[in-house]
Amino acid sequence: MSTISEQTRLESFEKIQDRARTWQDVILVRLRQMGKGAAWQVADTFGMSRQDVAPRICELADQGLIHEIGERLRDPATGRSGAVWKPAK
Repeated sequence: MSTISEQTRLESFEKIQDRARTWQDVILVRLRQMGKGAAWQVADTFGMSRQDVAPRICELADQGLIHEIGERLRDPATGRSGAVWKPAK
């Protein structure tokens, strides 16, 4: 791989990481405001799809910033149920 291609790839990766971290922060704040919620509920508050929010939810859970509370809520758009998340204390 050429040096230019490698540099471009690294710059793209860094931009994505910055955006992902920003969305993690925004989603965490929203979950704190809501108290608890499923990924589809959080996504609805932003006018986004669950698929846009779910990866950030998983990243926040991996960091211990949120956790599942053992409830599931059915998404009215899909009929499928999803885990309910709550911010860690």
